Amino acid sequence: MTDVLESRSSTNRRSIVPLLVTLVVGVAIGLAVRSLEDLGWIFAPKGVRAIVVGPRPGDLTIPKLKLSRKESHVVFWVAKTSTDKLSIEFKDEIFANMKQLANGRYQVQCQNNRWCYSDEIRKEAQYDVEYKYWQVLIDSVGRHEADGHIIIKP
Repeated sequence: MTDVLESRSSTNRRSIVPLLVTLVVGVAIGLAVRSLEDLGWIFAPKGVRAIVVGPRPGDLTIPKLKLSRKESHVVFWVAKTSTDKLSIEFKDEIFANMKQLANGRYQVQCQNNRWCYSDEIRKEAQYDVEYKYWQVLIDSVGRHEADGHIIIKP
């Protein structure tokens, strides 16, 4: 009888081990998922297109960007070099709340630092037109610029 009880006891212990392992793994996965959710602010939300400019103004992570009005796309530009100031200037006023500069160009939202962003695409912006813009990097040596292009899609 003692052999039977010892056999059942060891069987119960063996069945508890996988249960405990599963529980520990489940808790670990839950904590990992929660920490990823807490880091969600790092990742751009749907509809945001991010472009890194630099170290030269012609160096773009997306040289010809396609935006969709239907998807409510907006753009975020950032200078790769943290000490550079960035300005994004367009020939045409294709985004809401652009500011006209003394040189006649239209500037997206730039706060005189290393990043700029657009507001929503204006209704007047035409589809399938390649809009030219300039990435302007300002460093201790001076002002440097290069062309970029955006195409608006429905």
